[in-house]
Amino acid sequence: MKRNMVYAMFALAAITSSQAAVIFFDGFETGGTTVVGRSPDQVNEGSAAWVTSGGAATAAIVDVAGNKVMEVVNTGADSFALDIAGEAVFGQLTFDLRFTSQATDTSKNANFRVVPGAGAGLNDFKGGVGLGTAGLDLDTWGEVAIVFNAGTTAITYGDSDQYSVPVDALDIWVNGQLDTDDQLRTANYGGIDCFGFKMFDGVVGMEFQVDDFELNTEITVGGVSVNPTLLYTAGGVSEAIANDGTISSTIAITLSDDLFTADVVSAGHVAVGNIPAGLTPVLSRDSDTQITLSFTGNATDHASTESISNLMVTFADGAFVGGDAGTVAGSTRGDLSITFIDATPPNILMLCIDDMNDWVGFLGGHPQTKTPNMDALAEKGVIFSNAHCPAPGCSPSRSAIMFGAEPTTTGLYPFYTLVNLDPADLATLDAFLPMPQFFRDNGYYTAGYTKIWHNPDKDYKPAEQWDVYTSYGDNSLNLVNDPRYYYSPDVSRLRATPATNPPTDFKDRKSANAAVGILQQTHDKPFFLSVGFILPHTPFVTPVENFDRFDFPIEAPPILAGDLSDVPLVGRANAQLYVDIPFKQDEAWEKSRRGYLASISFTDDNVGVVLDALAASPYADNTIVVLWSDHGFHLGEKQSFSKFSLWEEATRTPFIIYDPRGNAANGQTIDEPVSLINIYRTLADLTGLTPPAYVDGISLVPWLDDPSLPKATPALTTWGRGNYTLRSSDWRYIRYHDGSEELYHNAVDPNEWTNLADDPEFSAMKTQLAVYLPTNEAPQIESGIDLYNVSDSDKPNNRVNAYLNEVDEYETLGLQPPLNGYNFSDWVETAGYMGDDAEPGADPNTNGVPNILEYAIKVPDGGDIRDYLPGLDFKQEETTNHLSISFRRRLDAPDLRYEVDGSKDLSEWEPLWNSDTPTNTYILSTTNNLDGTQAITIRHRDGMDELKAYLRLRVSVP
Repeated sequence: MKRNMVYAMFALAAITSSQAAVIFFDGFETGGTTVVGRSPDQVNEGSAAWVTSGGAATAAIVDVAGNKVMEVVNTGADSFALDIAGEAVFGQLTFDLRFTSQATDTSKNANFRVVPGAGAGLNDFKGGVGLGTAGLDLDTWGEVAIVFNAGTTAITYGDSDQYSVPVDALDIWVNGQLDTDDQLRTANYGGIDCFGFKMFDGVVGMEFQVDDFELNTEITVGGVSVNPTLLYTAGGVSEAIANDGTISSTIAITLSDDLFTADVVSAGHVAVGNIPAGLTPVLSRDSDTQITLSFTGNATDHASTESISNLMVTFADGAFVGGDAGTVAGSTRGDLSITFIDATPPNILMLCIDDMNDWVGFLGGHPQTKTPNMDALAEKGVIFSNAHCPAPGCSPSRSAIMFGAEPTTTGLYPFYTLVNLDPADLATLDAFLPMPQFFRDNGYYTAGYTKIWHNPDKDYKPAEQWDVYTSYGDNSLNLVNDPRYYYSPDVSRLRATPATNPPTDFKDRKSANAAVGILQQTHDKPFFLSVGFILPHTPFVTPVENFDRFDFPIEAPPILAGDLSDVPLVGRANAQLYVDIPFKQDEAWEKSRRGYLASISFTDDNVGVVLDALAASPYADNTIVVLWSDHGFHLGEKQSFSKFSLWEEATRTPFIIYDPRGNAANGQTIDEPVSLINIYRTLADLTGLTPPAYVDGISLVPWLDDPSLPKATPALTTWGRGNYTLRSSDWRYIRYHDGSEELYHNAVDPNEWTNLADDPEFSAMKTQLAVYLPTNEAPQIESGIDLYNVSDSDKPNNRVNAYLNEVDEYETLGLQPPLNGYNFSDWVETAGYMGDDAEPGADPNTNGVPNILEYAIKVPDGGDIRDYLPGLDFKQEETTNHLSISFRRRLDAPDLRYEVDGSKDLSEWEPLWNSDTPTNTYILSTTNNLDGTQAITIRHRDGMDELKAYLRLRVSVP
């Protein structure tokens, strides 16, 4: 394609139509005085004017003083006249005449001729070099040919030299057609190739006419335009927020060489077409020469594939003062775009904390706590202040969260190390998709560190969960490098103790630093980064600097003497789970409170390490942060020092969601009851994914968008099959597997000291809440021998199974006093119990222990029965694992029969030992006390094929 382009600083005139060409005027000299013109983008601002080709029109070039210098007259016949005026003002006039065109057909390269105008004779062309004012001199621009026609004789001159018109010239023909590509122009003006000629007029009052204009139907004018033109500041608009459907960008449309009418917008003189559904165009008039196009609403379909490139804007004649839209370049445009953006999937940073209750600053659980990093996250995120765990134990809670399924759905009740599962059980678990695997299947890079799950079965390891996972070993004190702190039988002496190790020796800090490494990497896909922190799990061992932050005295939580008197037996049993820590001693209790606060403080340090790295990374604005603890923990509340209960301190957990992409609830607190079971479905919703159909719970996104929404459904917590609690905004309802109940009005009784379950006034509330109890309970998945993970001190339901059934199943018949020795009847009579209070199952002193058990245990004078209740223990050895039960028994009561049974599922029990035939097969140790009792420990014998998951002690009278 040949390109013939002329460029000049000032435009002289243009014939504008669908067949267009432009002639440029380059400036002039008059009597040695230069008249300053204007650049092409300032055309029609007093320097030049345009004319149309469809009819007569006149435009003039004036000097800076407003005097007409040259007039252009359109004759309406594809020609125009140049009338050089200003006889009285100017003498000689020099100007450049250059032509621009572009065509694929070289035969249509524009040609034009100059002939004498009216009032001019042939002699007016006469002249030559040095003729001064006597004639017209020509100088060519570029590689073109000038043909002087003299009669029938054509005289052709070469290029780039100055020539004079021959005496006999009749006209001048300028041929812009080149024979070959090799003859492209070499001359340029202003850096743009051009062709044409320069005329020097030496005669004042001369008039020339440019005639016989051959129009080029393929012409394109580049670089400048002297037509009225609409200029668009952008070729389109784009979605404001990815995957949002709104358009915030605008297009300003500026008019040159004409003016918009006053009603250009209001009268509908502009139409916008091909608009995506849901969007509404808005046009506003900014000035006489500018309007702005914007859009309101949300596009119905706004995936990137729904982007368009044919948005049309059409101006009618009435939009312009000139009244002719056809003469305005850009008055109709159909190539504007609307671009929709697929959201870059957000990253997920999940901070999983172990055993942390509400002793954090943003929940206000303890006045001395120090958690600045978690508080900062809470300040900009959403706090769910009434959040509760699926189960008050590490393994079942984490399994529920990571599977997105309640224990009643999976069969994973109080469950710790899943080992030696039956193939059928493995197949059952295969029906559930772990959260990391779900995100990995959807294009995420998944990384996990330390405690995310809780010791899954060695045979259950979904291969697709993690791209990278590191546990950093496993020991009870959260340390990696110091063998002194690995679990040992006397580990309890190290509880709530500062370690000499530096923070970097702790697994939690190693996890935090590993997460920093992930955040410092460049990722080509979104990531799911899960960081587990073991502290504040027992035994509360942290770096010494964290202990130093808390000076004695450490404020104790509120405790009510006799609090458990109105609590059913199962609940009382749960309160007594820890038997290896002397919490009852005030000094040890305060030391534990300090250790717990120090552990939370160290966790906050590690959370800060990760959050600081996120803030410094390129992912900060597109990473959803979720912080949760698997459950809470009792530090003496309701006389409990563990987590395995269905009360507030065990079920309530810190829970924060922060989405930097913006939520209406950011920075606010939502007090409606929620369960951590909702995390799976909520994260799927926030990332635009569809979770598996089985996933329990609801998405919390509606509350992130509108924190004022009410929520009627209470939060469910399960602890063992058949034991449930429901927490609403103001109430807690508990029902145990034996049908016993608790009901607390938390709005007025936040410490849950008054059980209203037996008060008829509140029966309707119980009924109202009971509607939400599970109606389908999956059978419990059975495990092998490693049920308890003693290194984490997790002993689920052990006290319940140790003596719950012992009082449920004692035999009440045949209570005849023997002929000799002390017996139950004597004990009842000595205690002064009569009538119903004398029954074996009665509890006349309301200490939570029935008469028969008090008699069987024989508490020393001044002792507290609750300190002598039976307890379970588990011991791991190289070749053998022992589950044992320890209790006190009377040696002076032949009417009592002590039985120890084992069970796998609480439904069928196998007798292991009884006091009538006390085989040594199961006896681990016996110690005779001076008060006539014996401390006895019964264990499973070595080498049993199946170690029972539960042990119970039954006491009866033969």
